Amino acid sequence: MISRGRIVEILERSVSSGLLKWLLIGICVLFVWTESGQVRNDMDIFLAASEDLFAGGDIYTEKYFGIYHYFYSVLFATLIHPLTWLPIFLVRIIWSIFGLFVVWRIITLLLRFVPGKILERSGRYLLIFSLIFFSLRFIRSNLHLGQINHWILWMSLESLWLIWSGKRVLGGSVLALAINIKLLPVVFLPYLFYRGEFKAFSTVIVALVMFFVLPSLWIGYEKNNELLHCYWHRIDPTQNRHVFDHEETSFHSLTTLVSTMFVEDAQEHNGLLIKRNLIGLDSEQVHKTINMIRIVFVLLTLWFLRSLPFVRVEDNSRRLYEISYLFLASSLLFPHQQHYAFITTMPAILWLIVYLRSYTSGKWLLVTLIIVYLSFNLSLLYGGLNPILNHFKVLTWGSLLLLLLLIYTGPIRFRNEALT
Repeated sequence: MISRGRIVEILERSVSSGLLKWLLIGICVLFVWTESGQVRNDMDIFLAASEDLFAGGDIYTEKYFGIYHYFYSVLFATLIHPLTWLPIFLVRIIWSIFGLFVVWRIITLLLRFVPGKILERSGRYLLIFSLIFFSLRFIRSNLHLGQINHWILWMSLESLWLIWSGKRVLGGSVLALAINIKLLPVVFLPYLFYRGEFKAFSTVIVALVMFFVLPSLWIGYEKNNELLHCYWHRIDPTQNRHVFDHEETSFHSLTTLVSTMFVEDAQEHNGLLIKRNLIGLDSEQVHKTINMIRIVFVLLTLWFLRSLPFVRVEDNSRRLYEISYLFLASSLLFPHQQHYAFITTMPAILWLIVYLRSYTSGKWLLVTLIIVYLSFNLSLLYGGLNPILNHFKVLTWGSLLLLLLLIYTGPIRFRNEALT
């Protein structure tokens, strides 16, 4: 029988071969060229909002293409404004090329968390291939749909590494820009404070205020205040539309899951008529249930950190474990999340892949990870299942299973059994 190490060696040689590298480059070139001819994606919404902003319009009340709202910041609409001067096919090429570099940078930053011995034993290229294979749906969707969630993940990881490298002002500023564009990375504000990174924490606060106020210089103070008010109204998580969060069949989060399970008439636009709710709760009970879940996740954060406040952690494997939870929790807890937002599961996926490779009796873990993989990628493998997968929120259930695996493979067990 071929040993486990020999199998890994064969796979590593296969995925690191020059032929495969050129094949991947060819796929990327073909992808960029194909994307340039796309009819429409979310980038069109961003560009239309950017044009409206400088034409004096209200980018948060306007419905683009008759149905879609703009959910990002005024500063982001400003930063992408030069793209509105270019032909749309060229914009798609530029956005796709930079998107591919962003994905590669994410992978590069994540591999920094893996100790040298583990990286050598697991095989660098095999880890990269496994991470891309597991996250393929999210990577592909962000690139294909012209989305920015991969940019937000990259900026968050980049900012954390800058902070840990001693560049706290620069790192805090990058994190503030990521939060300004999309609120998901705000979960790292209390994390920085808890870990005693007070300089970085203060920088994020100051820079965040500055980034929200900065557009006043080119659109005027009153107009900027008006847009900030509309922006908050659009994203306010206390609104019923965000609490019940079932406007679209493609939404995935804990707020959506609770609504589909406990609201009797929770029916999305063009959704299936198959019964899925367990019991019917009134709106107040649903609010309480969601708030209880949020409290549980806050307490879970303390479980993942496992130390007194203001204690800095220097061990990269421990850092990976902590931020894996925070990234995953951000996508689960925030309402109005589409499937591509779950690219934030990449750190958790890497953690579990390395754990599986290093933990000698992990067959049950392999089986569970396969289930998670299918819950994430079935719609990519067979699109005909997508309506059913969305209806029963399979992606959300898979993310919760991923969370349970993170809890089981806690940092002490991983360090003792995998890194020694």
